[in-house]
Amino acid sequence: MRSRPRYKSHRVVDDQHAIITAVETTTGAVDKGSCLKTLIEAHEDNTGQLVRTAVADAGYGSVTNLIECHKAGIRPHLKLLGQSHKGEGRSAGIYPEERFLYQPQTNTYLCPANQLMRPRRLHPGR
Repeated sequence: MRSRPRYKSHRVVDDQHAIITAVETTTGAVDKGSCLKTLIEAHEDNTGQLVRTAVADAGYGSVTNLIECHKAGIRPHLKLLGQSHKGEGRSAGIYPEERFLYQPQTNTYLCPANQLMRPRRLHPGR
């Protein structure tokens, strides 16, 4: 497949009035999660209103964005990025981390198939 120019359009919508209040267009290589703060700032500048709640899809659901929202006094309703495709695609059929039991006395894990898992490499200094 040949490479083609790509772009993304990020929008803020005032849900109460169904109006687009801020737009940012980026190249396709830009992580959309990195745009949340500037989109919120643009919305506040354009409307003169502070954002109290941010609702966004998993592409915006990074720890950084959750922390930034908290610092700004914004209630985030963001699906966590790691949870969005759990058990789908390449991760289908793979056991989730919660199913592995850590055994601190031997520094091993017990997998769901009851097999003991030892570290591949041991770096005591780390």
